[in-house]
Amino acid sequence: MPSSKYLTMNPSVSIFVTPTFSIGAFLKINSSKVPNINPYTNLFEEGKVLTSIYGVTARKYFPLSDKFLISVQGGIGLGGRVVDGDSENRTSQFTANLGPVFTFLPHPKWGFEASFADLRFENSGNYYTNTNNFSVGIGTMGFGINYFINRKAE
Repeated sequence: MPSSKYLTMNPSVSIFVTPTFSIGAFLKINSSKVPNINPYTNLFEEGKVLTSIYGVTARKYFPLSDKFLISVQGGIGLGGRVVDGDSENRTSQFTANLGPVFTFLPHPKWGFEASFADLRFENSGNYYTNTNNFSVGIGTMGFGINYFINRKAE
């Protein structure tokens, strides 16, 4: 079977409103190419899906020490998904999530973060269908690098 290919980019920008609370915006772009078997020709065809979601995020930080922070992050976003570049196959999407994030600060301006779980609600639909999905992601790992522009430690 041919291999599948996935690429996800999730840049975000946030600003600290208080020393322990930040708000911001994010963009999530996911591109995938997955082989599907055509039942008429019995050959593999590559299906392409492009998803883009724009949204807002908020994070509450709780210092564990000078070098470690734990935070709760939540976000909501809207966007769309296009299958095989066909605008007739476009679905709209809504997503909301909440989960913990651990941050290690080797320097006051730089941080490495890891997330391992989240609660997520997703709604997608078009003229013909509507799908609601509530999930608990345990074991889904996320890693990131942060640069803090105006963070002031408590």
